[in-house]
Amino acid sequence: MNSRLRDLQSNKTLVDVYLVNGVKLVGNIQSFDDDSLHLTSNIEGGVTIERHTVSAVQKHLERKGSTQNANR
Repeated sequence: MNSRLRDLQSNKTLVDVYLVNGVKLVGNIQSFDDDSLHLTSNIEGGVTIERHTVSAVQKHLERKGSTQNANR
């Protein structure tokens, strides 16, 4: 998973981070280590997430008609 996160971080790819409690966060991976990742966006600001709470990380999927955009 670390190589995937490194690729997403180095390319400054907008990502969707799904947490085990069902919450979805959208932003760019600022940094990460074995225990946490730091996600930044214009909407949420910066947030540090403990990795054991993450269920999935993927490239951001923009919904048609969605007005929310983390890169405004």
